[in-house]
Amino acid sequence: MSSLSTTVPLAAALLYLGLVALALSVRRQSIINRTFAVYLVAMLAWSFSSFASRVGLFGLKTLWWGRLMV
Repeated sequence: MSSLSTTVPLAAALLYLGLVALALSVRRQSIINRTFAVYLVAMLAWSFSSFASRVGLFGLKTLWWGRLMV
């Protein structure tokens, strides 16, 4: 069983991915929806980087993932 510190960032990344799809599927031309989608993509990248740094994904060092998060 994985720990909570790895499960939460992964769950958040999946939820952000769903929200991006939702934001871009409803009124795609709206500037508010597109801006929100850009924000969600940034949060998706941060959450995935947090998850990847905790599990050592792709064999990269934690420092590299940490730099991506900052």
